[in-house]
Amino acid sequence: PEVTPEVTPEVTPEGRLLACLDGEMTRAELQRAIGIRDDEHFRTAYLQPALVADLIEMTRVKGGPKSGHSAEQIQASRAA
Repeated sequence: PEVTPEVTPEVTPEGRLLACLDGEMTRAELQRAIGIRDDEHFRTAYLQPALVADLIEMTRVKGGPKSGHSAEQIQASRAA
């Protein structure tokens, strides 16, 4: 019998980002879930390509009433 080698699909940064995305997450939560420490690398290699490809969308939300501050957070969620 003929044996065909298994082909491992290449995991792109966008695919890795989507695999780690669980509902709405802040940028920091998503970056932590992927395991990237460098903010600039995460933004240019993961976040921007996923946004350009319309795989995710970003929304700005103010801290909730119990947060004690009104700083805005960025949340990522799968694009509809």
